[in-house]
Amino acid sequence: MDRDSGRPVGVTTAANSRERPFLVVVGKRPEAADVIALYDAVGWGEADDYDEDSIRSALANTLCIIHATDPDGRLIGFARLFGDGIFHTSLAEIVVHPNWQRKGVGAALLAEACELCAGTSIFLETFRGQEPFFESCGFSVKSHMVVMSRRRQS
Repeated sequence: MDRDSGRPVGVTTAANSRERPFLVVVGKRPEAADVIALYDAVGWGEADDYDEDSIRSALANTLCIIHATDPDGRLIGFARLFGDGIFHTSLAEIVVHPNWQRKGVGAALLAEACELCAGTSIFLETFRGQEPFFESCGFSVKSHMVVMSRRRQS
């Protein structure tokens, strides 16, 4: 976000980071088809498992989306955040294409998310084994907290 006008703008990288071969974009939502292709690439189901209209609706109903593109403009990662803007923000997901993992994309997306939501506490859930990545980005495991879920009701 532009700190003066409050309007979304594209930024090349998170603050104080070196030149990177990708662009981090704030304020513009990625295309549903590109998100579906990314889910497929990381193994979150098959592309046919997703409906573009549903993905489009999910993106539209998300408080904040930060995404990354390669030099040719292809989606290589994104993060979605939910929150109230005052007390609480939840990182709903952060997804990076396998060809771009361990190249700073996830860290840049998370750094931008933390900057945009600096006035709130940020919570997330992650798969076991991913804790070191989030800890390297300033998050800590809360041993007294438990992630719980309920399946979607048809």
